[in-house]
Amino acid sequence: MMTSSLVDIQYAQELMSLDRAVVLEILADFQNTIPEYLVTLHESLQTQAYEQLVATIHAIGGGAAYIGAKQIRDLAKQIEFNYKTHGTFVQTDYELFLKYLQDISNLDLSNIA
Repeated sequence: MMTSSLVDIQYAQELMSLDRAVVLEILADFQNTIPEYLVTLHESLQTQAYEQLVATIHAIGGGAAYIGAKQIRDLAKQIEFNYKTHGTFVQTDYELFLKYLQDISNLDLSNIA
């Protein structure tokens, strides 16, 4: 088994006081929601519905926090902060956010230590 730098299972276990198997089930559920999230993100960006885009990023960041996906959580916070505080939307942050989401979507849970 290999450890993933995308998710910190031990952190998630401690955060939720759950055993590893349950955390992996929650991670699998998160993976299953990613395609729907990607559609919402894409549509929001295409229609310039930035409030919806940021709300979706916020929701993803919350879910990511519970599965120990700290990179996604932190980027979600950064994107939301920049938008709400400065009215700016940094494309490179968004692209990295999408990359991390895609990486988690492709993560083979049977190989996570």
